[in-house]
Amino acid sequence: MEKHTLEKLEFGKIITKLREKAATELGAEKAQNLEPSPDINLVTQEIRESSQGLELLMLNGPIPFGGIKDIRRAIKRSGKGQVLDLESIVSLVQTLYGFTQIKKYFAKYKEEGWEFPELEKYEQEIGDFSELEKRINGIVNNYGEIRDDASPKLNSIRREKKVLAQRIREKMDSYLHSPKLDKVIQDPVVTIRGDRFVLPVKADKKSSLPGIIHDRSASGQTVFVEPQAVVEMNNKLGSLEREEEAEIYRILKEITGRVAAKETELLQGLEAAAHLDFVMAKAQLGQEYNCSEPELNENGPIKIKGARHPLLPADEVVPIDVSLGEDFNTLVITGPNTGGKTVTLKTVGLLCLMAQAGLLIPVDRGSEIGIFSGIFADIGDEQSIEQSLSTFSSHLTQIVRLLKNACPGDLVLLDEVGAGTDPEEGAALAMALLQHLHNKGMLTVATTHYTELKAFAYTHEGIENAAVEFDVETLSPTYRLMIGVPGRSNALAIASRLGLSGEIIEQAKTFIGEHRSNVDGMISRIEKEEYAVLERKEALQREKEKLEEELTQARKEREELAARQEQMVRDFSRQAQEIIEEIREEGSKLLKEIRKYAGPAGDRMANEFNLALKAQEKRIRDLTKADDEDRVEREPLAVKPGQKVKIVSLNQEGVVLSEKDDQVNVQAGVMQIWVDKRDLIPVKEEGTSSPQTSQRYKKSKAQIIKQSLDLRGMRWEEGREETDKYLDDAYLAGLKRVEIIHGKGTGALRKGIHELLEGHHHVENFRLGGEGEGGDGVTIVELRQ
Repeated sequence: MEKHTLEKLEFGKIITKLREKAATELGAEKAQNLEPSPDINLVTQEIRESSQGLELLMLNGPIPFGGIKDIRRAIKRSGKGQVLDLESIVSLVQTLYGFTQIKKYFAKYKEEGWEFPELEKYEQEIGDFSELEKRINGIVNNYGEIRDDASPKLNSIRREKKVLAQRIREKMDSYLHSPKLDKVIQDPVVTIRGDRFVLPVKADKKSSLPGIIHDRSASGQTVFVEPQAVVEMNNKLGSLEREEEAEIYRILKEITGRVAAKETELLQGLEAAAHLDFVMAKAQLGQEYNCSEPELNENGPIKIKGARHPLLPADEVVPIDVSLGEDFNTLVITGPNTGGKTVTLKTVGLLCLMAQAGLLIPVDRGSEIGIFSGIFADIGDEQSIEQSLSTFSSHLTQIVRLLKNACPGDLVLLDEVGAGTDPEEGAALAMALLQHLHNKGMLTVATTHYTELKAFAYTHEGIENAAVEFDVETLSPTYRLMIGVPGRSNALAIASRLGLSGEIIEQAKTFIGEHRSNVDGMISRIEKEEYAVLERKEALQREKEKLEEELTQARKEREELAARQEQMVRDFSRQAQEIIEEIREEGSKLLKEIRKYAGPAGDRMANEFNLALKAQEKRIRDLTKADDEDRVEREPLAVKPGQKVKIVSLNQEGVVLSEKDDQVNVQAGVMQIWVDKRDLIPVKEEGTSSPQTSQRYKKSKAQIIKQSLDLRGMRWEEGREETDKYLDDAYLAGLKRVEIIHGKGTGALRKGIHELLEGHHHVENFRLGGEGEGGDGVTIVELRQ
């Protein structure tokens, strides 16, 4: 696609917005490189992915990409045998965590029976790296540091270092507190020079403290002395540090080898995750612009309904319907300045580019759009002072280039064709150009002010007039596009409304001539008739769509209600039967013991027990065979937690726990089930609810807990108490993953929270937030299950 066309139709602004929607650097890179394609098979595939991405987004929310980094270079370095540094290892484990979250996201919805085949194939390309992730987590802590227990040897070295450093400090402190050295020590502090513990000593007293001088102050009054008594200990400490570095290098080398062994799979997983991020970015863009999936064809026709320019404010843009390529191949749009002619031209061109880039477009469902080998646009004032080109010359230069490159079936967009020169010659040139493009089989949309082009469109088959509507009463455009009607400049009407003398207006009409006046009158009558027809057509379409929507919704609700009722009966029957079987099994054991000691009385008890069970089984069978006519339609029952109700379809009483929309969660005996409000009737209260019911209700209320806890502004003591309580509540509520928002600040609150999380009995693991998750200001916590 021509760069000039992309610039004139502002495709780059769409790319910028798309890039902002990406959650990862890799997804943003794909968005930045997106270009329209003339391959209808490729475009069909990409639009199908975008459509499924939007469906998934609206149904389940975005795919979690937090943690995924661009580690392609690190992976390739590992394949060449270059040992990865700690930073690369940390980025790798964060990426592996992101892979795991993506796979969990898809696994959850697969279990629920939902299918998104165009997206699932990319999820399947992400391999299982759980072993590698586990190994890296075994050597790196939540702060991105090598853990002490990364290896037994490292653990031993660090313990020895800690003990030795403590001994050195104790020895140095003894010097500081020695009365003999009061006049020798410059400042009572232990400092470090070149990884050696030293003391600041007055220069003129240096002989009073035997040792090695490692540095001097700028003034020369202080020397930094390593006492002779700690030299050997410092030497040993340095040796341990070198051993520590060597062991860390060995560990990193081992991890690098594991990464190298998975090089191909890791790069494949990164590519798949990047593509999923890219698709979800397209889906989010489609959601923002209220887009839909158009039908596609090769080289036209274009039939777009309710089209909106995506870069205009949503509350200001006026939807338009445009058709081209069936009854006519050339559309000539006329009307006043600022009436929307150029916006219409840009809308058609930009939506075609977006569709060919695999993006959903802001149109109503049922729209159809062509996939063109070439789209050419000559829009706006192209004059160039540097090249000494006038508006007319620059437009003509673009048109000459266009004619050389355009082929039959291409889309051509011309703004103010023939403008910038003598009106008579400009109109003649415009008519010749439109005729040429039409004869060559190109689809053309052109805007113009020339009256001659209106008559030209009327008299030539395959060329159609269109107008942008203008309200003379309000002196403002409506931006509605009316195909089949030529537009007018409305100059005299506007002048009259603005207060120009009637005498001048009448004099102007005499200069126009009777023929022009009659034509304008005819156009005005056609516009009014066309407007009335459009209004009626739109009203009928709205009514039709409303009725269809209501009918579809009614059918859906009826089917869902029937399915829920049938499922509830099946669930109740199964659960009740299981309970009876448990009672039968336990009762049989008990009765067997009774018979040993009770004789005939035990036999009678066994018979009564079996009869009671059979009666309950019969009751369950009778309930499951209830006729549909018994399920009468009732108004939804207004309920509140703790209220006693009766489930009509199950003939079972219960207590309301919670409600969501038209569904109510009811505790019925040993069961907790969701039922429709229409299937409930109130039960008269007899005293207060039982302690067990109250307990269950309190538990249900405890489960209503947010996914995040905000500690910003709290002191550490208060934050610790709130966090501990929140983790208990979240664990009881069954939450798997929560966020602790502590902010960045000085880091004291974050450090304290991490110390609490390290040993908390409900915490499986935790990490700082990644991109799109709040960064260092948020800690992501996974709870034990």
